[in-house]
Amino acid sequence: MKKIKHNIKIYRHSRHNNFFEGTIDEYKWFAIVKDEEVRGGLDVENLEVSLGKIIRLCIYDDSRDVEGNPFLPSVTIKRTIYVNYVKGWKVFNLSYTEMVSDLSNYLTNIKTLHIV
Repeated sequence: MKKIKHNIKIYRHSRHNNFFEGTIDEYKWFAIVKDEEVRGGLDVENLEVSLGKIIRLCIYDDSRDVEGNPFLPSVTIKRTIYVNYVKGWKVFNLSYTEMVSDLSNYLTNIKTLHIV
């Protein structure tokens, strides 16, 4: 098993639709991870579209700015997407390759565990 170098936490999991949400280091992420490998899934070995359990993966960060007067402020939320996989790569920042590899291996291993 590959050693994970990043701090990965899951804070929401829905068994109904296999949806996971959490943090990796200072970033947020969400993913859909199937129980079985499917066509169009993410291959965790080479991060290419192939047979895999992960069909959706997004790593992002939100920032907020408060503007306006103190009695009627307005809030602007800006979402920066670093990695976005939807049965294929839509956004892939190469500087996050190791982070994607760690997170995809972690998620695939989580779905493989069966608690008796």
